[in-house]
Amino acid sequence: MGPVSGTRSSEASVEARRERILEQVLEEGAVAIGELARRHGVSGMTVHRDLDALGAAGFLTKERGRAVAPSALRVETSALFRMRAGARLKEAVARAALPLLGEPESVLVDDSTSVLPLLAALGRRGRPITLVTNYLEVVRRAAEHPQLGVHLLGGDYSPDLDATFGPAAVEAVRRRTVDVAVLSVPAVAQGRCYHPLEPSAALKRAALETARRRILLIDHTKTPRTGPHLVCDTGRFDAVVVDGGVDPAEADAMRATGTTVVLAPLD
Repeated sequence: MGPVSGTRSSEASVEARRERILEQVLEEGAVAIGELARRHGVSGMTVHRDLDALGAAGFLTKERGRAVAPSALRVETSALFRMRAGARLKEAVARAALPLLGEPESVLVDDSTSVLPLLAALGRRGRPITLVTNYLEVVRRAAEHPQLGVHLLGGDYSPDLDATFGPAAVEAVRRRTVDVAVLSVPAVAQGRCYHPLEPSAALKRAALETARRRILLIDHTKTPRTGPHLVCDTGRFDAVVVDGGVDPAEADAMRATGTTVVLAPLD
């Protein structure tokens, strides 16, 4: 058993390093391979292997001795990228958000990978909870927990986002009342929330109208950033949960809109 355990530990270490490399490249846009080797204390050849694995999965490219991120729009609108990037930050934010949910019977979660770490914790609570969502990954993960029922919103399916949108989805949200809405956005600046796609922004606005309580989950890499479509001010949320890496000025701007800002500690 000893060698197997060691192998698993080594594989986990490699995967964790690749996660950190991907986060850095997505955040900075492009990073020299030598710089990545220095940051992670490994050889250039090791970094090349890491980048080849990430490149084969479609997450980045290698160009002239650098690791290069895809376009910002592709990252923001692809479920594949959003699920992979920033996992450590999203898990920390989800842990800090869990006590804010109380004991809901119904929770609306949107097409956000930031909400996914909450699902297992909700499924362990030992009481039935109905999830309302437009995101098919929520449906798949909830199937692992008998206590979680799911109402999938109708609408037009977007394969890239793996979710449903459009007038039918917005109308379906408006016809329901839920205890809590847990949402996220890809961009926040000076207390205002933005999204690159209007159909997603419209669904989030409808969710804010139908929920008794509203919680926003973001990580600090979403700030300060803007987008073409304004969703709302952060004051529309009862609480904003963000990791401790957020710029204090951005946290103060959120508080100025009237919301509570919860800073999630990072392990």
